[in-house]
Amino acid sequence: MSEIKRELIDLKGQHKWFTHIKVNVIYDKGSIGGTTRGYYLFCSPVRRERFPDGYSSETIRGGDGIRILVAQTLRNTKKQAEKVAQECCLGKLNDKDSWFYKAIDYVCRKHNLHITECSLKEGGFSVR
Repeated sequence: MSEIKRELIDLKGQHKWFTHIKVNVIYDKGSIGGTTRGYYLFCSPVRRERFPDGYSSETIRGGDGIRILVAQTLRNTKKQAEKVAQECCLGKLNDKDSWFYKAIDYVCRKHNLHITECSLKEGGFSVR
């Protein structure tokens, strides 16, 4: 698997365990009798921590997120990867038909999280 695009949505301390929602677009080569080759959208709540010694960690609990096949393909090309990343992530939070909105909505409903206002900035999302 290779990561194409990553976005983080800060939950601003509204949950006791999760601090962010992480959205990734990845390319998976697939496997025989297993996953389909193509581009996937992963969305899951995560806990990000910074420690005084300069280290940071990101913790993901199994089964808390969702994985969606957004484009089936035979091989990974830069042009196609950019197109899929653009279609999946950028500016799609207000589009209720987008995979990006559906994935975040699913995770928020599953864990009782609320995103009231979200704006896209350089390097990701920030919630006000």
